[in-house]
Amino acid sequence: IGDVHASYNTLQQLFTSLPGVTYDPETKLIHLEEKIGLIFAGDLVDKGNDPIHIVEMCFENRNHPHIKFVRGNHCRTVHRLIKTSIEKNTIPDISDLKYKSHAKEIFDHESVRQKYIEWFENYALGYVVCHSTNSAVPSFFVSHTPCEIAVHEKLNPPALKAQSHFQYSRDDEYKNIAAYLERHSSEQPFLHVFGHFPVNAVQFFYPYFAIDTGCGHGGSLSAVKLFKKHNRIKYDVYSVKDDENPIDPYFASKINAETNSVFFPIPYKK
Repeated sequence: IGDVHASYNTLQQLFTSLPGVTYDPETKLIHLEEKIGLIFAGDLVDKGNDPIHIVEMCFENRNHPHIKFVRGNHCRTVHRLIKTSIEKNTIPDISDLKYKSHAKEIFDHESVRQKYIEWFENYALGYVVCHSTNSAVPSFFVSHTPCEIAVHEKLNPPALKAQSHFQYSRDDEYKNIAAYLERHSSEQPFLHVFGHFPVNAVQFFYPYFAIDTGCGHGGSLSAVKLFKKHNRIKYDVYSVKDDENPIDPYFASKINAETNSVFFPIPYKK
């Protein structure tokens, strides 16, 4: 599942369209049929309208053996702001952020704050590797960003940061994500699923899946179902329009009417 950005109602609608997945809004529990796994590709908070229910949903499903949460850069930022506020006995300072942050809203609800801290520190992962049942080779790798293979399956702080917050290499002359992926595609030994960069439709260009389709700023929330058939990986795409949040003018300006599949260009910074 791509970046949710606290769009709780949209997420519930997506759950109803996913085969083998049911959701109980009373208990906040996700129920999966046998042989079904669910991975959230990060950025469950910020931008949207309902972080409280999202945090509670994450917390209630934290111990499910077949549900995994990948931490995104927004998850990291909210956690950092909350922890800093606790240490300094202040309220989170979100005045300099250029987007709608949920750090203060989560901080103000003590029980939710504690749930968020526990979830992030103990259950939000840097990455998920999914192995097929008949091979030791990973079927696919999920991280929030399209990080380089050098930080795959690493748990040191620089690797965890790279997995959730994208940065170009110092010698990378490319100025947009599409060119970056084209350059590094030959290095990937298996499928790499990521969010972080909004696209207006799920993109698959071997070996990459880009599944953040703009939920939280007027796009849609999407999921990709990966499965094996005749020993080959296949996929189905499920999307639900995000009607909770207004369309971001910048997001709308990047939609290409001809291809319907354009990455946001990312400025290059050394």
